[in-house]
Formats: sequence, C-alpha cells, structure tokens
Amino acid sequence: ASYTMFETGNNTASLLGDAELVTVDKPTVQNIGNTKLSFALATEGLLNGKGSLSPENMSYSFGSKSLAKNFENDIIFDDETVMDLSQNIAFNLFLSLPSVLSSGLYTGDVTLYAISVEE
Repeated sequence: ASYTMFETGNNTASLLGDAELVTVDKPTVQNIGNTKLSFALATEGLLNGKGSLSPENMSYSFGSKSLAKNFENDIIFDDETVMDLSQNIAFNLFLSLPSVLSSGLYTGDVTLYAISVEE
C-alpha cells in the first residue's frame, strides 16, 4: 500500500503484513531466488499538503511486529533479518505522528532492496 491514514486524536498508524500471498492488502515478501537474502530499506518519509513525516517517525519489522526497528535516516541496511530460500515473511510498517503535524492522508514510498547473503 502506498498510503496510510492518521485518524484525528490518534498519533499512530500501522500497516501490518502477513506471510500469505493471497491477502493483497497485507504486505508479504517472498524469496523466489536461489540464495538467502537480507535487506536494505529506503524512504524520504511521507508527505501531505500541510507537512512531512520524517523517516525518524517510522519503524518497520519483518515477521513479528514486536521486534520493530526504527528508521534512523533515509536508508537502513538490515543484516539481522535473513530470509531463507522459498520463504514468505510479513512486512510491517509503523508510523508515529508528532503533535506538531496534523492528522490526514500522508503519501510516500518505502523501497525494499533484497541483498544476497553469502554463505
């Protein structure tokens, strides 16, 4: 999904994935290659007509949503997550809206890069 909505009075939003390819509204990453993978993620944040949500207000996880990692800048190399061959894994995105920004529709991209893991 390319957007999420912050509701009035709620300063958080999340986009939760699963490991099933049939649920099109829940992000799933599938390794169809012939090597294990780790990841890099990139984002410039999210925008609306009144302000921008910086990467520092975003976090993500693969699989378990309890293990969220913060974006500390606009690109992150995640060498802790290793995906096996033919594995599916959920991708989760968590957002926190600072009180100085208004609620509403924020748009933007988070790009996920697969990196081959040498064995």
